[in-house]
Amino acid sequence: MSERVIAEVIAVGNELLSGQTINTNGAFLSGSLIHLGFDVRHQQVVGDDEVELMRAFRQAATRSSVILFCGGLGPTEDDLTKETVCRSLGLELEEHPEVVEQIRSYYEKKGTEMPENALKQAMLPKGCTVLQNTMGTAPGIYIQQGKQALVMLPGPPKEL
Repeated sequence: MSERVIAEVIAVGNELLSGQTINTNGAFLSGSLIHLGFDVRHQQVVGDDEVELMRAFRQAATRSSVILFCGGLGPTEDDLTKETVCRSLGLELEEHPEVVEQIRSYYEKKGTEMPENALKQAMLPKGCTVLQNTMGTAPGIYIQQGKQALVMLPGPPKEL
């Protein structure tokens, strides 16, 4: 019998810790991973805090081959997931022109002016695979680091 791959979910956002928002993403992702044959042994919920997010990621990296993050990919200053993961892995962020276009197109279709901070979402880890978000502006991100897979997904459930 082959061993199942160990996966972990890290949900990011102060609203999850305060009880303002129920962490439905954690349940959805864990259930989906189990359905796909992964062995989900841990879930963590971390606020919008770089030190705590770094700590959670480092802990997950010692015990899980697949780590899924949800949340913290948006345009505001407290959205720190990709920056924290990149800092931890020594990866640089670079602008992805195709994501810039997707973000601009999203706002044009809505008929609203694009806030300047929206383009922060087009700054992605160098060498990552971009996971297109057709429901919002923050794309998902896939990074393969040796035998470890990291997936960062947007927090709003309809975008996740």
